[in-house]
Amino acid sequence: GDPSPRARRNFSGYGVGEQKAAYQIPASLAATNPATLQMVWGPGTFGYSPLGLQAFRATQCPGINPSKVRFDTDHHGRFGGDNFMEGNLDTHMISAFGMNVSTLVSNTNASLSTEEGDR
Repeated sequence: GDPSPRARRNFSGYGVGEQKAAYQIPASLAATNPATLQMVWGPGTFGYSPLGLQAFRATQCPGINPSKVRFDTDHHGRFGGDNFMEGNLDTHMISAFGMNVSTLVSNTNASLSTEEGDR
């Protein structure tokens, strides 16, 4: 069911704002150099959900610029696959800590699992 107010308070201590504060990173710090680039990479079903990134932006980090996040390969992983949520997490966090940075999401292995060779 719905967590108690105390549980919600405890959970909220792990949000992006609290993590940035712990590292003394200003919440609004964002890149201004358009040449700045960052990347997340993963194999198999690794990917991310653009709609999920929008939801994360709305609830955790309004400074994320989703238009700066894109795939750099034709393989975009597979929703529900064994590595897809890792890709979501990686994409959310790198976008939150590197706000306004052009972000590449790369999956160069079309295997359906993190173990190479499964098609």
